[in-house]
Amino acid sequence: MTRSLWEEVADWPEGWAEAFLAQLTEDARRTLLHDWPSHARAAQLPPQGRWRIWMIMAGRGFGKTRAGAEWVRSIAESDGRARIALVGASLAEARSVMVEGESGLLAIAPPWNRPIWNPALRRLAWKSGAHRGMACVVFEDLQLADFGNRIPSLTFEVVADPGVVAVDAIATELSGGAIGQDESAARTIGGYAASGRSVADALAPLVQGYDLALREDEDGLGLVGTGTGVSVTVPHDWQARIVNGRKAETAKRSRDRSDQVPVRLSVRHYDSARDYQAGVQTAVRAGPGQGEQGIDLPATIDAGSLRALAEERLQGLWTGRSRIELRCDWRALEIVPGDRVRIAGQSGDWRVERSEWEAMAVTLRLRQIAAGPVDVLPAGSGAAVAQSDVAHGATQIAVVELPAMGDDLIAEPVVAVAASGASAGWRRAALFTEDALGGLTALRPTALPATMGRLVSGMSAASALLVDTVSAPVVELVSDAMLLTGADDAALAAGANLAMIGDELVQFGHVVQVGARQFRLERLWRGRRGTEPAIAAHGVDTPFVLIEAERLALLPATQLHPGDPVRVRAIGIGDAVPVHGDRTVTGIAMLPVAPVHGTVEPDGAGGRLFAWVRRSRNGWRWRDGVDVPLGEEREAYALVLSRAGTVFRRVEVAAPGWSYDAAAMAADRAAGHGGAAVADIRQIGTHGLSPALSIAFTL
Repeated sequence: MTRSLWEEVADWPEGWAEAFLAQLTEDARRTLLHDWPSHARAAQLPPQGRWRIWMIMAGRGFGKTRAGAEWVRSIAESDGRARIALVGASLAEARSVMVEGESGLLAIAPPWNRPIWNPALRRLAWKSGAHRGMACVVFEDLQLADFGNRIPSLTFEVVADPGVVAVDAIATELSGGAIGQDESAARTIGGYAASGRSVADALAPLVQGYDLALREDEDGLGLVGTGTGVSVTVPHDWQARIVNGRKAETAKRSRDRSDQVPVRLSVRHYDSARDYQAGVQTAVRAGPGQGEQGIDLPATIDAGSLRALAEERLQGLWTGRSRIELRCDWRALEIVPGDRVRIAGQSGDWRVERSEWEAMAVTLRLRQIAAGPVDVLPAGSGAAVAQSDVAHGATQIAVVELPAMGDDLIAEPVVAVAASGASAGWRRAALFTEDALGGLTALRPTALPATMGRLVSGMSAASALLVDTVSAPVVELVSDAMLLTGADDAALAAGANLAMIGDELVQFGHVVQVGARQFRLERLWRGRRGTEPAIAAHGVDTPFVLIEAERLALLPATQLHPGDPVRVRAIGIGDAVPVHGDRTVTGIAMLPVAPVHGTVEPDGAGGRLFAWVRRSRNGWRWRDGVDVPLGEEREAYALVLSRAGTVFRRVEVAAPGWSYDAAAMAADRAAGHGGAAVADIRQIGTHGLSPALSIAFTL
């Protein structure tokens, strides 16, 4: 039939065509309108069978452009992988005729599948291509309220091919057929996750992992491995001893240093035995060197095969230290990069890495390849690390102000937020600070779940100078997953088991679990880092926070001002309302610590001599032979003398001592302040006063 279907319909008896169209739905009529095979003549349809070139020789008005455009459209709509080039006499002609013309691709496309034309990129894209290699998941009526109005974390397993796939088949697929399949390269894997900005990027992990090389012959390009293909022997008479009339060295051997080869090679993969989690297998060699190397191979491979691959690659790197540069005559032109060769008079197999024709000679650069498979010990996948499917749960927080924890001087307060939850599924929460007007400022999220809780039995006051063996508070932690352990004195001296109980920093040496989530703390070191003023009889429900830097979220110093309140709000996916945590900033980290060893003695002339020893907020390590650093801009102390709460004398001195002479004492007695009195001594620091050292005396 030389005429189109519609030309045949035009000759039907009157009324037949109208009746036929009336039986069709509106969608069917629109589809039929754009159905090219029913409109085209036989000469406008592509030839049957296999062909490479289709030429239409016809005059103007035949529909050559329309035929070509419809063929391109049919390919693009049916195969999302297709990459089609439009070739014209010029760019302007290709655009004006083939794309934007009366019979161009934009004009003939149905409205529901019109391609997207990007003139700047000179690219036309159909919808079919946008979904190639992608999986689409649609949820209907998914109630986000069940997930805290947040999109939940989801895991999908996408199965592309039911069985194993050959490595060379992957290369063929990714390259669009440019790289052919080679049955000799019979490496198979369970699957491969290709990514990158180019075909080379996508294939790079396979090339590195399997030590593949790109080889070109009369059949095209192919990837070959070191153990595939037949070795070509280079006989003695091919080796060129004279080049351009001059004597030439036929073979130059070299060997890389052994320490350039890693002693440990790790290959990472997807392990199907562990639900496709990332796994790693490692090969180790003996000998000199200390370098390590890793290969990321995003492929599904069982642990045993990957272990064998790692051993083969490490042996290949070791063997590949040996190289040869071979000069041959013209007969070596048939040897191409990627070939395996054997050299007469040399042992082992070699891979051609480069071939050059210069000065009427062929220069082959060869690298030695491993002789064969290696003995491999069995390898296991280990156990899958699966996430527990448990509810996130409510958030609990504690806002703690820390003293200076290191030996560096600090010029701003240090306030941290410890957060956790009773549920094993609790992970983190969003943090905010609230100002006096109710405005919120977003902060960084909470840190890792902190070990925290509360006292369920009180603890008495004690001295910071002795180990407290009397107090034994019981702490109830927030979660069953939390644990407290003991530490010896050496570990405590190094900073182990630091915890805030209220505002007092303590350390505990011995722990006894007395119930579910309950632990009794013994051998306490009290009032650490200058928190002696907070030593008190801590009652039930006093907050407990184990101090671990990675589990505390520090608040920005710009929002912390001594004497002002800080209001912290936290909300996680399991919280219906924000959780509150408020405290007043004292600035303890930036203030000097209280003096110690206060004494008062008669001066022999009717007066009193007050003496004390200063401490430093950056001098917690007492070193023999030297005094602790001052840590402040100047050394100064404020003394306040009071009786029954009434201050009767204030003094400022520049040294750790003061003489209360007889005349001053007589004047104060005459003013009615005689009797039991107290001297409060504070160091004057750069940012404020220290807590007081109190000395009782009789005036």
